[in-house]
Amino acid sequence: RSIRPLCSVSNDCSLMPDYERRVEIVKIIREFQPDFSVTHRTCDYHADHRAAGQLVQDAGYLLGVPHWVPEAPVQRKRPVILFATDTFTQPRLLRPDVMVDVEPYLEQWCEGVNCHVSQVYEWLPWDSGYQAELEKVKLWANAISQKAQLVNYSEEFFSSVALDEHRKMELYTNILRSFDRMGENADADFSLDYVRYIVDSCETAIIITGADSIITVPSELAGQKLEGERLEEFSHNEPFHYNIWGMKMTLYYKESKMYTELRHVLDGFNRSFLDEITNNGVLVPVLVVDSLQGEVLASGNMQQREFGTPEALASRLCEMEEDNDPIEFRLPDGQRAYLFYENTPMLKAMRWVPLLYLFVLAVLLLVSYHLFRTARSMEQNRIWVGMAKETAHQLGTPISSLMAWTQYLDGKQFTAEYSEEINKDLKTRSSRKVKFVTSFPEEDIRVPLNSYLFEWVIENVCKNAIDAMEGAGTFTVVVSSDSRHVYVDLGDTGRGMSPSVQKRVFDSGFSTKPRGWGLGLSLAKRIINEYHKGRIYVKYSVEGQGTVFRIVLNR
Repeated sequence: RSIRPLCSVSNDCSLMPDYERRVEIVKIIREFQPDFSVTHRTCDYHADHRAAGQLVQDAGYLLGVPHWVPEAPVQRKRPVILFATDTFTQPRLLRPDVMVDVEPYLEQWCEGVNCHVSQVYEWLPWDSGYQAELEKVKLWANAISQKAQLVNYSEEFFSSVALDEHRKMELYTNILRSFDRMGENADADFSLDYVRYIVDSCETAIIITGADSIITVPSELAGQKLEGERLEEFSHNEPFHYNIWGMKMTLYYKESKMYTELRHVLDGFNRSFLDEITNNGVLVPVLVVDSLQGEVLASGNMQQREFGTPEALASRLCEMEEDNDPIEFRLPDGQRAYLFYENTPMLKAMRWVPLLYLFVLAVLLLVSYHLFRTARSMEQNRIWVGMAKETAHQLGTPISSLMAWTQYLDGKQFTAEYSEEINKDLKTRSSRKVKFVTSFPEEDIRVPLNSYLFEWVIENVCKNAIDAMEGAGTFTVVVSSDSRHVYVDLGDTGRGMSPSVQKRVFDSGFSTKPRGWGLGLSLAKRIINEYHKGRIYVKYSVEGQGTVFRIVLNR
């Protein structure tokens, strides 16, 4: 069989148990013809849950009314209405009647729960108070992403500045080369002024050497040889070679002062970037890997054994990617890298909170089921013990009477008069003031039943009625039937019962008689309900007027 939801609404707390919805529910159940319907109790905390429970309970009776929604045919068998497990104690604790072991299907059940993303991973975190932890991780990831962009932008900026300085040095060299081709009428002063403007505008330190690497520019270093640390300092960029007035010259340059200072500051920022990623204050486990994702460049809040081998690293990266998308950025040396991160240990632990709740609930259900079976078994044992006591109690009166007669007749001659008196004692407990009225259908009614047990039930109810009437009144037996059931109404004109007594009258051990065992009606209910698959209940009772018990048997 398949499963179909009965009630669905688009807006929260908008379901109403009105006429239209009632008609809709009856139609759905009749068309689907379910074996059972599971709903909420009407004491649930949620308005939609209460309304759904009310609608299904209303439909439980209306399903058997042919003229209610006649376009949907009445089904032969009404579905069983079940209430889903809850922990509400008001107005009363839920009593389990059916226990289903879901352990073999727990994995599929968890997969179904996992599909409810907004409920399990958005609403429950917010309602449970650990949404703030999730927000910390998101804020950290956002900040890291922005800083990674800043790192990339800084690299692009420095590449652009370096290219600009290189172009200026190239232009400077070209002007110097032009001096070698300058004619007599050329304006050398203008060319020199332009050269000075270029050098001053970029604030670039330069050194010009002639043959044998002897420095000619700047003047304060003229005559010295370019070698050692100074040569290394000016060799980071490729030098320019040119001829002027027949001499071979070489121009060396290094970064401008401002460029060097900015590079120093941003290099420090870039160096601290990885430290900030790995040593974060929100305890986010992180891995920084190279562009091929095969080498770990940095890690934080993780153990070495978690990514110590290539297989372990690949598996760990897949797990982290399932939590969050990796962040791509460039390192200070221009190398492309990826930042993988996952939720904090607290968030990962909290992910199991719903399953922990379910586990605790399953344990409680199993314990409840065990206690329920134990209670049923104990009650059954009490029933059999009580039945033996009840039988002994019923035999006690005639046996006591016979014992008294044997003592009385000891040594006397037994006559017909004595025999008549003994038969009167054994014949009946009812008084002559009790009137018996019966009403039976004219046609024969055939019902599958155990005649001995059913007679015992009728006798027990009759004896209780005689005790309730205190020896004077009317005991009525009315039998009626329809196409599916036979009804036996047993009424008396006795004391009647209060509503509180009516609720407990079938409980084992409950009795209003001073010396009663409280087992007769409990046994009668067990015989009718469980053995005959019928029903016995108090149809009517008013204090001071009398009581009517009804027995319903299936034909």
